[in-house]
Amino acid sequence: MKRIKQTYILAVLAGLGLAACQQDIDVDLPPYEPKLVVECYLEDGQPVRLTLLESRGYLDVASLPLVDGATVVLSHQGQNDTIPNVPFVDRATGKSYNYSSPRRIKASYESPYTLTVTDKRGRTLTATTRFIKPVAIKSITPEFNNKGEAYGLTKFDDNPQQKNYYRLTLTRNIRVDTLSLDALLDDAFSNGEEINWGSGYTFKPGDTIHATLYHCTEDYYKFLTTVQSARQANVNPFAASGEVISNIRGGLGIFATLTYDYRSVVVK
Repeated sequence: MKRIKQTYILAVLAGLGLAACQQDIDVDLPPYEPKLVVECYLEDGQPVRLTLLESRGYLDVASLPLVDGATVVLSHQGQNDTIPNVPFVDRATGKSYNYSSPRRIKASYESPYTLTVTDKRGRTLTATTRFIKPVAIKSITPEFNNKGEAYGLTKFDDNPQQKNYYRLTLTRNIRVDTLSLDALLDDAFSNGEEINWGSGYTFKPGDTIHATLYHCTEDYYKFLTTVQSARQANVNPFAASGEVISNIRGGLGIFATLTYDYRSVVVK
């Protein structure tokens, strides 16, 4: 009992000492100049859609305002297509866009695509991306523990002739759902080999595992990994913060292609 009492007193004194050390410090932050922020993904056979926003300072409002009235042009092989300022909501994913076109993309692997955006204030951003070939999923297999819980084991082959970057996602029962796995991978330690990647034990008999393997460009992979690091830094005050790497010139965000293979399996 005596020991517990002494420990309690020490804890209280420590708390009082910390309180006594507190003081307010005024920090003058430099003025922040808002930038255009774009998010645009090209997918074979799908219409062109993008979201255009304006950035805000760290201490400003959490949500970013939409930027309407801009001129948005997608260029490929000498052809320029203007993407109108027409809002669209994807009911399958719930994601909304403020620029959309009914024109569907036909993937070309030989030449790049360029996005140019100019707003009413004369600010311009540009970005370039290209389609790369998808990588096939060899198998997605449920593996059980002794509690009847299963993880999804995904296998695919890496091409040794090039540097490769991947994003592997697994969802449970429906494709648009809370992710059971969202892994960013490269082939630094598995060049030219079969890659095996497992999720946690989040599946049970009767579930359907949906696996999507994205073959990412280097620009898109760097964007995803640095966004992930930035999110972790915001949650953990001891994590090293870092700048999000973007392929946008004159603004922020990402312009990328979505190239992927998809498989599903019922857990039995």
